[in-house]
Amino acid sequence: MRLKSIKKPFAPTDHAQSTDVPLAAYESICTSQQRGRYCEDLVAIELRKLGYKILAQRYKIANIKVDLLVRHPRLGLGIVEVKSLSGWDWLSTRVSQKQRLRLQRATEILVERSRGPVALMLATVDKKQAVKIFDEIW
Repeated sequence: MRLKSIKKPFAPTDHAQSTDVPLAAYESICTSQQRGRYCEDLVAIELRKLGYKILAQRYKIANIKVDLLVRHPRLGLGIVEVKSLSGWDWLSTRVSQKQRLRLQRATEILVERSRGPVALMLATVDKKQAVKIFDEIW
């Protein structure tokens, strides 16, 4: 499958190069959009370590934005939803039902286009920059 809207390969933004600044400190000086990009970059770095190739960041599939589109040599394509967390007690409410439906629709469209399985994954970044990746979440 060829992704037409990717103009250049993924490259983490400058703020992801220095991961020695705690996310809590970074949160106080940035917008939620900047924090989201920062967390996406941290997750992308972690996924690369696990053997994933980052195909796109903030990719749109039929007007549905997905945070990361990835490929694993053995596991195939994956859509990754990235969330920053201040605590684990409310993780279940962090992704709304409406957002879950949009992500499931994006997965269905990608399955049709790629003619193969597509994993829907959740990645979280806590205030200490600990990244956790949950496979096949919904």
